[in-house]
Amino acid sequence: MKKWVCTVCGYIHVGDEPPDTCPVCGADKSMFEEVKEAAIDSMAPEPTIPAPSTDATTSAVNGKWECTVCGTLDDGDNPPAECPVCGADQSLFNRIGETAAGASQPGKPKIPEAPRHGGSATDPRSVDLGPEPASFKARLHHRVIAQILKHHVHPVSVHIPNGVIPFSVLFVMLAAAFDCRALEIAAQCNMIFVVLTMPIVLYSGYVEWQKRYKGFPGNRFIAKIVAAAVVTVSAVAVIVWWWIDPAVVQHKPGSFILVNLIMLFAAAVAGLIGGKLVFRD
Repeated sequence: MKKWVCTVCGYIHVGDEPPDTCPVCGADKSMFEEVKEAAIDSMAPEPTIPAPSTDATTSAVNGKWECTVCGTLDDGDNPPAECPVCGADQSLFNRIGETAAGASQPGKPKIPEAPRHGGSATDPRSVDLGPEPASFKARLHHRVIAQILKHHVHPVSVHIPNGVIPFSVLFVMLAAAFDCRALEIAAQCNMIFVVLTMPIVLYSGYVEWQKRYKGFPGNRFIAKIVAAAVVTVSAVAVIVWWWIDPAVVQHKPGSFILVNLIMLFAAAVAGLIGGKLVFRD
């Protein structure tokens, strides 16, 4: 089975022919290039990923390397010491065209083989979730997860809090500065909307992490999870604080604005890491 890479966004398609349009960026079929596999001597033993080394004895291996966590490609002779996108270790890189058998080193996280951003010939955007369960409840859950992954619910839904929170914080600061009740009410409405959308954001993010990135416990994923938790707790704290003291913006503007700024910073961190994963930058 051949592999095709979109020259616009880097999406990888597995199949005999490239898709008519890229499911990620919409690029035409002509914008796909076939990923050539390095020629391997059939009589030679299966090559393994070399350990990181700075001396000249490190053996050179030709061909591209693919991160088994996020799918990032590297053109070097050897895989990078760390994936620049998701932070995966060198041992979690496979040379394109080879299996991951024996690639993991002792003490390193083991990632089960599974298609990432495209496992189905009928729908290249899907992640292979395996056969549907027999029971109705399990089958329904299976289909919900499939739709979340297919339609990228997390990258879409996360735009709501990331777009609303900055305005809410701005309204709070302006309300405190000019003693404007209308701006305070606008900030309250925005924050309630953020709290209501966070369950969708968190659940879809967990599904993405577990299924698309195989639950890899890398530092960047952990940082994104912590940032999302800070946003959620801060947003709920702001609403509860408003409920306990409706005039908190006038009574304790400094402390209240500080909590809002912490929430804004955490949202920015989560958005930055998420952007790196989506755009592989």
